Amino acid sequence: MIIQRYVVREILQNFLGVLALLLVIFASFSFVKYLTKAAAGTLSSGLIFELLVVTVIGKLPTLIPLAFYVAVLIGLGRLYKDSEIVAMAAGGVGLGRIVVAVLWLATGVCVLSAVLSLYVGPKVAVIKASTLAQAKEESEFTGVYPGRFKVFRDGEVTLYVESISNDGREMHQVFAQIRRGKSEEILVAESARKTVQGPFARQYIVAENGYRYVGQAGQLGYEITQFASHGILIDQGGNEPAYRKEDVFSTMELLSSDNRLHQAALQARLSKPMSIVLLAMLAIPLARTSPRQGKYAKLFTAFMIYFAYNNGIEVFQKFIERGDIPPWVGVWPVHLVVAVLFVLLLSPQTMAPGLVRRRIGQLQLAR
Repeated sequence: MIIQRYVVREILQNFLGVLALLLVIFASFSFVKYLTKAAAGTLSSGLIFELLVVTVIGKLPTLIPLAFYVAVLIGLGRLYKDSEIVAMAAGGVGLGRIVVAVLWLATGVCVLSAVLSLYVGPKVAVIKASTLAQAKEESEFTGVYPGRFKVFRDGEVTLYVESISNDGREMHQVFAQIRRGKSEEILVAESARKTVQGPFARQYIVAENGYRYVGQAGQLGYEITQFASHGILIDQGGNEPAYRKEDVFSTMELLSSDNRLHQAALQARLSKPMSIVLLAMLAIPLARTSPRQGKYAKLFTAFMIYFAYNNGIEVFQKFIERGDIPPWVGVWPVHLVVAVLFVLLLSPQTMAPGLVRRRIGQLQLAR
């Protein structure tokens, strides 16, 4: 029991360190991405921290399996490098006890990951979607400054405002130029505001109390229209409505759905906690190295297996979405392959000590 606690402590320390490193790397990339959006005027700077937090929490179910896999590899790799596992075997602590210790720890981490993946993840996805929708509303005039021209839609729309209200929600003395092929449209309005409409979150500037001039550059025939309110499309929004994204559905909603996309998303959620146990077991035979090789000797091979495993899950998920395979088959063949690979790699290591002892016994009898 003391040896098993020692192995668990070694793996747990590495797990926390690797997970912290992955979180810092991911948070840094996410922060740069949101900062870029804020600088471009598509995201309010006040929402960067909130989005960063929910994004990192939502990524935990994906990062935890990788962090635990690497932790088992590094932890057991060090024990092999320092010949501690050899000393354990000499003291009667076989590889089976190490497998049990890793399995117990992996089960605990699996339960934590299941809660994050099946329950917390969808809630965080909903918060993130609503926060992004709020960001579109709150960043109404981010990037639009008084006395400067602002270009939208790759030069199709050019906007100029003389002043903006203190709360940032209304522009005054607005000038807009809209190009549609050879046609040109000029709008002059007393005020304008921005709004987001429709499930695709299309962004409009609504000009109020102004005049609209439509015609071709260089021609005298312009059509002049006075309007009380006129909308200008400045952003097409997303390719699909946010409510159609599977990550915002609760696990119970996915379970009760017959939609292939929902069934594929459900199996992807279930695969994340399941992969923790399978990868942890697979890491045990992969961690075995000689003292000369060092604890990082098989990291490259281990990472290739990890990427193949995850790519296999994604491929089978696409098969489910397209209807190429039935949902009851799902991604389970990929998990089965990893389980078989674990047995094939571990069997020679568990059989080797017994063969050595029998060989020594035969030599002693021969003498």
